[in-house]
This record gives sequence, structure tokens and C-alpha cells, in this order.
Amino acid sequence: MNQESNPSDHTDGQDSLLLLKTLQSLWTKKEMNKQLKEETRRGFAALEDPLAGLLDMLESSSDWKGKGQSLGYYITNELQLWIKEHPAVQQSGLRLKKLQARVFRILAQSQVNLLDPLIGIFQLRTADQNSLLGHVGHVYHKGKYKEAAILSIKLNLQLELDVEKMCTPLLLQEKTNLVEAYVAEYPDLQCKLLQTLDMWCEPNFNTTDISRQYQGLRPNKLNHKMLSKLVFRLLEQYNLDPVLCPNVINQRHLGSLKYLFYKRFVEKTMTQENWADHVQNTVGENRWLQEQLIQLLVSYCDLNTAARWALRYSLPEKTLPYGVADELQKLKVQERVEDAESTMDDYEEDRKEGYYQIPIPRENIHFLQTWEGILRWREKVLQPGQVVGIDMEWRPSFGVVGKPRVSVMQIAIEEQVFLLDLLQLLKPDEMEELSHFVQTLFSDPTIIKLGYGTSGDLHSLAATCSGFKEMVKQVQGIVDLLAVDKQLQKCWRKSSLQVDVLSQEKSCGDRGFRQPERGLSLLVQHVLGKPLNKTEQLSNWEKRPLREEQILYAASDAYCLLEVYKKLCEDPLGFGLCSDLTESLVGKPTTKPRAKKQMNQQETPSASKQQAKVIGMAALHPPPSVSPKEFSVVCDNMLQGLGRHLRCLGVDVRTLENGDNHRKAAEIARQEGRVILTSGLPYQTLQSQVGEGRCFSVDCSEKAKEQALQVLKHFNVQVSLADVFSRCQLCNCDKYLKISKDQMRQLMQFGGLLTEEDNAGYSWRRHSTASMEPAQLTAAVVSIVNPSRIILQYVQNLAKRRQHEDDSEEDMDTDVPESTGCGNWDIIVAVGLADTVERRFRARQTSTDWWGCIVVQVWDDSQWLGNFRMRKATFLELCELLSPTLKRRNTKMRAALTVEEQVAIALWKLAMPDCYRSVGNQFGVGKSTVGTAVIQVANAITDILLSRVETLGNVQVIVDGFAAMGFPNCGGGIGGTHVPILSPDHLANQYINCKGYFSMVLQALVDHKECFTDINVG
Repeated sequence: MNQESNPSDHTDGQDSLLLLKTLQSLWTKKEMNKQLKEETRRGFAALEDPLAGLLDMLESSSDWKGKGQSLGYYITNELQLWIKEHPAVQQSGLRLKKLQARVFRILAQSQVNLLDPLIGIFQLRTADQNSLLGHVGHVYHKGKYKEAAILSIKLNLQLELDVEKMCTPLLLQEKTNLVEAYVAEYPDLQCKLLQTLDMWCEPNFNTTDISRQYQGLRPNKLNHKMLSKLVFRLLEQYNLDPVLCPNVINQRHLGSLKYLFYKRFVEKTMTQENWADHVQNTVGENRWLQEQLIQLLVSYCDLNTAARWALRYSLPEKTLPYGVADELQKLKVQERVEDAESTMDDYEEDRKEGYYQIPIPRENIHFLQTWEGILRWREKVLQPGQVVGIDMEWRPSFGVVGKPRVSVMQIAIEEQVFLLDLLQLLKPDEMEELSHFVQTLFSDPTIIKLGYGTSGDLHSLAATCSGFKEMVKQVQGIVDLLAVDKQLQKCWRKSSLQVDVLSQEKSCGDRGFRQPERGLSLLVQHVLGKPLNKTEQLSNWEKRPLREEQILYAASDAYCLLEVYKKLCEDPLGFGLCSDLTESLVGKPTTKPRAKKQMNQQETPSASKQQAKVIGMAALHPPPSVSPKEFSVVCDNMLQGLGRHLRCLGVDVRTLENGDNHRKAAEIARQEGRVILTSGLPYQTLQSQVGEGRCFSVDCSEKAKEQALQVLKHFNVQVSLADVFSRCQLCNCDKYLKISKDQMRQLMQFGGLLTEEDNAGYSWRRHSTASMEPAQLTAAVVSIVNPSRIILQYVQNLAKRRQHEDDSEEDMDTDVPESTGCGNWDIIVAVGLADTVERRFRARQTSTDWWGCIVVQVWDDSQWLGNFRMRKATFLELCELLSPTLKRRNTKMRAALTVEEQVAIALWKLAMPDCYRSVGNQFGVGKSTVGTAVIQVANAITDILLSRVETLGNVQVIVDGFAAMGFPNCGGGIGGTHVPILSPDHLANQYINCKGYFSMVLQALVDHKECFTDINVG
């Protein structure tokens, strides 16, 4: 209590504490009812100074300091309501100032929900501003940056404080929402904030220098990319001039330049004229961007081209890269400088072949720039009952602030196309007539309007002119072919709509592989046979006059909709659509906007959906049934188990070896007409190299049997009893050898699976097995023999004998017997049922002398360190530790690898960039043995030695830490970034990222305390 308070204050304080005790007893019992409210209000009325009593109660308790509902908050809120009913209790003058001084101490510790009631009760907004600023500064210097910002917002002190000082620690704590609230009502502060953020976006600015000023704060995500996104969002949100942020705008324009270079020189999907036009508009008069342009030209083109652009912008020679200045001097002495376009454009003329061409004369394409021109054709366009194709074009923004504004609207009717120049028609004197014309067209339900991604076009149209905003809500009679395209992608009929993907490569000639068609171009290709030429899509549609190529492209983009719609209506069932196409599609446009002027990204199957996917196969109309003999596949090397199961069912299966490249599957599929079975990332590569429906992605998380069921169901393969076990799991052959029981006994003896004791009782078993049931015989054979291996041995020995004996009278028949009764055929069936790992004998001579005679006996410690990354003593100690797990017994077939050999093979493979075959040749073993040894040694190290490894953090502690933060079962936070690099001399195209510049990927892993536990660059 204040020493200057009078005796009545002490009595009031005692009364308030008694009231607090009473309320606490009711609160503890959770009696949040009328009794608690009445007791609270009765206590307020009994206090001589309720405001001072409230402070006494808050100072005596601490529950209001925590989050959530508290008794302190309840009392404060009730007092605020009670004061409104009893305004006479309000204080003023010196008495109020003393109470305000006391409440400041509470504000520094209170939660947000307590601020408004306390500020209102004690009239803090009318308090002395210096006192308020001093209190906010005190909270700020204690490191409570969030609390200081919230308090300054509540007290309306933003204009009196330094916006950079207040918002910087909030940005370091990633509290951007609070930063936006801090400057929301003050345009001047918004400008200052954006200027500060733009200063941080300078190329050489290090955000770590900022964090050093604030103890305990680190710029975890405060990088240039995040700041750039924040700046552009705030510019659009506050509708401010981008000139405020030159650094961010320059970086965005530089990204646009890199994207243009990627489209022109890597994808090669942009014409020279479009590219040069966009480059000039992007660079403008900005000297920094001009210099960056020259750097990019040196990387992508040649010195002469870079010198021509430097001459165009009159760049000083001292700013030019090495070699460009010399080329510039050569150009200056020439009498005539050739235009840069002539040297850079060498493949535009041959691009028209193989693309959709508009089938109407050029004079039927009308470019309308005046209202009088529209009036001439108005009645024909608005004729009821006809079909109209509508499309729109606008200048691509390449990520610059602002919504796209439609420049050209295309309207196509039968034999006519009208291009409306909205840049001219939206002038004030003609805007009203045009708005009425467009509104009449879109709102007439008798006119069918065709579009592709109409929602995106209408959204851009509404942003172009305020007169179109209400029109968008009244649209009727829309047929969005994007919805048709989605249906077609799901239910293409394999028999009638096979798409020759390889044909897309033919028209490219020597210019390389053409990018796969997407969107409307792909739909036109599927329905009309040829795709659209989209090279003019990214044109500058605001530049006048339009080029002839732009006019033809715009007309084709709209007229093709009419032809696609007509073709689909002629035979909707043939395309897998419902019979009444118009009835099912006429309505409002799809809600998904059309991503027309943005970077296209091809959709890929989601790994989270645990089901197999394929593009182009009929989901609603399954393909006709086929037998396993008519169905042939090639399995990727990760699906060898699936291949064995399919062979058991009679399917012709070729399987890739472990060392084969995935693309070999596409070669086999094209040469032999097989279907590719694959999984995961290789699917994306393989499905684009074969025809529609010829590549199937199975769920790799399922077992082989479930995968086989997926394949059979998807391709409608009908398996009969005669197909089961009609092929060998090992060699894929569909022929079996008929052998007698005596020959089977010889095979078992040869394999070491029949002892002398067993041989003595053979005659008894010969009679007993004849009376066995088929199931019993099958179980007996499988339990004692690996039949596939023995059959293979038998065939090999038989072939050797045939080479030496001309007259062989072996009892052998290559025809499969027709009888399926108990006998030899049951043994062959048992062969197919044996679900064992097939082992091959080493057919080549190998030697272990290098390991046994040289490495073990001759090598010194330096050689061990250089090759195995450890000394021999350490190696032997490691072998001794792993021996309980790795030690194997010798068998009758071969001697097991020693522990030392297994560990040496694994270490050599891990230490050297050698393939399995090379390591196997080094140690005199097969490549499959190398793979097995590496896995077994790795598992042994994990089981035995992992507990001895010192890690950067306890995994369970990290998981618990993330769980406490609201992320259960999380072992770390992972993120990555692209580190820009110079263009490599070798395989440069493999280092270009999605943004069009050269980079390497850096990936990092952090724990719950934001400490790095792993960093990988490569």
C-alpha cells in the first residue's frame, strides 16, 4: 500500500481481501452461478473505493497472470459492468493518478484479455502520455516485446514510438500478425515499415546483425525469401506504391528475368520476339537490372549477344563482365549493327507443323477497338440459342504486385471470331455500352458460353473494370470445358483414345524434346488430334499493335472451344461422357481458377493415397477382359516379388535387374508391347515415355500378393485354373519337364537333401506317396526340398550329359501332361508353390587371394586407413563386437563368409563409390552377396553399437519436446533452400531449379530447441 494513503485505505484493503477470500471459496467450488455474481456485486457496493479494492485483490492473488479464465479476470470484468451502472464511483484528479501508477505494475504481468477492462476502468487512455510511454518502454527493455507492442496498440501510442524499434523483435519472433495490427490504422507507419523491410532485402544485408541487438532472439526464418513475400503481401494489403520497396521489386524482376531465360533457352517454349519484349519491359531503365541481364546473357548465350544488349542500354564498359567489353568495341567499329533477334531466333518457322490451325479465313477474324465495330456484329453475337466460345488474354505479371487486367476478350461463333480490345473499349465514353453488351451475353441462359477455367477468366475480368463485378454474379449458360477435361482424364477409353506420347517429340526436330502438353492444349490434342501452339501465351498483350501471331493465337484459343464441344457432342459416349453432355455441364463455372499465365506444374500422383494410379485408363469403363497369356508386363527392379507372383498366375513377366536403370523398362515396353509396372518417383519419368495406359504405379507399401491383385483388377485379367503355375517363377518359361520319381530321388541326392537312411527307406515311401492326397504330397515336397533349384540343377546336368552322349534314353518329356491327378504333375505344382528365395550357383571362377593374401597379411595401418577408413586393430575389434550377430554356419552347398569378410565388404562398399559388381569382383563374391553383406552389417551395427553412439540429442526427448509444442510423433523439423551457384561447365541443365537459376540444395534438420542435428548439401 502507498505510504501516503489514509487510514480508510487500510480498512478498505482489509474489506477487499475478505471479499477475495469469499469469492475464492465460491470459485474453487466452481459455483459460477448467480450466487457468485451477487456476492461480487454486493462486495463492490460495500467497498468505500471499489477501484482501489480491485487493485488490492489483484495484487494479493496471481491466478490472473496465467492463460485462460481466472478469478481475477472475472472480478475485473464484473467491476467494469458494475461501474457502468454506478458511474459515481469513478475517480479523478490526484486520486486517479495514484491508482493509475499502481495499475501499471499489473499491466506488465497481465494477459491480453485483462488489458481492455483495466484500461477502461482506470481511464488509462486519458493519462499523461509521457507516463504511458515510460511504462511501455520499461516493459520493452525487460525483453517483453510482444507485451509492449500489444500495450502500445491498446493505448494508441504507435505514432509516438519508433516503428522499426517496436516491430523488429516481433519479426524475429515471427509474429507478423501483431506487426500488421500495429501499423493497421496508420498509413505513415505502413510506409516506414515497408521501407525498413526493403532495406533488409538488400543483397548484402545480413539479418543476423539485427538479431544480435536482441538477446535470445534468432532470425530462424527471417531470410530474403520470407521478407520478400511479406513485403508483397503488405503492399497489396495496404494498396501502397511498390516504389517504396526498390530492393524487393528489383529482386522480383530479377526472378522474372531468370524465369524468362528458362522458358526461352531451357524449355524453348517462348518466341524470340515475346522474350525480347518481356525482357525490355522487365528491365526498363533500371541500371542494376540491365547489368544483371548482361550476366545472364553471358551464362545462357554468348559474348556477342551480351555485347549487343549492352550497346542497346549504353552500359559503361567498366561494369561489363570480362570479354563483353571487347565484343562491344568490335560492334562499335562496324558500320551497321545487326539486330540481336536475327542471331538468336533460329527455330520459329518450323514450330507451326503439328499444331492445331484455325479452320476459318483470316478475314473472318475481327480485331474490334471501337464501339461502332461491336455494334456491327452485336446482333449476330447475341443471337439466342447459339454456342459461343469465350477466352481472355492479359499481360503476364511474373509475380509483380497487382491483379491481372484483361487486355483482349475473344468471342468465337460459327465461322467468325471477334477480338475485343478492352484497353481501348474501356475508356470512359464507351465503358457503359461495353459493360451492357458483355452483361447481356453472359446473363442470357439461351446462349451457351464455352470456356476453359472460366472462373479464373471472370475473376480477372471483374478486376479489370468495376462495371463487370456485378455481372460475374449473374452468369448463366456456362459450359466450362475444364470440367469436361477432368472427366476425360479419369475415363479415357483405352481402345478409342490411345495417345501416342512419342508423337509429341517428332515435330521438335533437332530442337530437343518438347514439353508435355497441358490444360486446354492437351484437351485439344485428345479430341481434335493436334495440340494448341502456346508460344504466344506469355505475350505482352498490352502492347499495340498486336502482332499477327498474337491475333491468330487469340482467335485459335477461342475457336478451338467450338470444335472441341462439337466433337464431344457428336459422340459423348465414345469419350466416356454421359449422353446428354450439355444438360450435365451447363451451369456456373467451376470454382477452380484457371492457372493460365502462371508457371504450369504437372500433377503427380499423391503418395499419401494408398492406391495404385494410372493416367488415361478407364476408371468408369474397365478395359475388356484378357487372359494371362495375352497380358505381358515389365516389372521395375523394386517389384521383383510382384513379378514372381504374376508368373505363378501365368503372366509373361520381364523383371529388371538390380543394377538396371529405370528407363530400360520403357525401352522394353516399347519394343515388346509390354505394360510397365513401377512405383514411386520412377512412375513420373516412365509414364511420359510410353502410351496412355501403358504404365501402372502400384502401392509399394503393400505386400506382393496384394500388388498382384491390384494389377489383375486394374487391367481386368481373368485367371483360370489352367493358368496357375503355368510359368516358372525363376526363368519365366512356360514349358515344364516331366520327370519320374526315380529322377526326383536322384535330384534330391544330388542336392544333398536325401541321406543314406532316407535312401534305404525309399522303396517304402515310393508306395506310400502314391496313396497320398495332393495337398499332403504338396506339403511334403515343399517341406524337404527347394524344387526350383533342384530342377535347375537337373536341367543343367542333363544338358552336359547330352553333349557327351549321343544316344540318351532318359525318361524325359517336354510336354505338360494333361492329367491333373495325383502323381508327377502334383510335384510340378509343388514346385510352383514353393515360396522360397531362389539362389543361383556361381557360374564363374572367383578368387579371394586379394583379401586373404594381400589385405590381411601385407597391408599396414596406412593402407587400412586409406581404404577402410580405420586401422586393422580397430577393424578386428569391430568384427569381434559384431561376431554374435554375423557369424554363420557352413552348409553342404558352400562355405559361409567369415565375419571379417562380411565387415570388410560392407566397409569397402561404404567407403568407395564402387558398384556392387565391382566390390564383388574385388572380394571374389557375387554382387547379390555384397548387397546382403552390407545390409546385414548395417543391421548388426544398429542393433549392437547404436546405443554407444553419441548423438546430438536424445530422440525420445526430441519427440516429447515436439509433442509438448503440439506436434506428436515428430522427430525434427526439416527444411531446405536453394544456394545460388555459377553455371557449371558440365551438365549445367541439371543444376537449374524451378525458378530458372543455377543452385545447389541445402537441407537441414533441427530439434525442438531449434538446434541443428543434421545438415546436408548436394
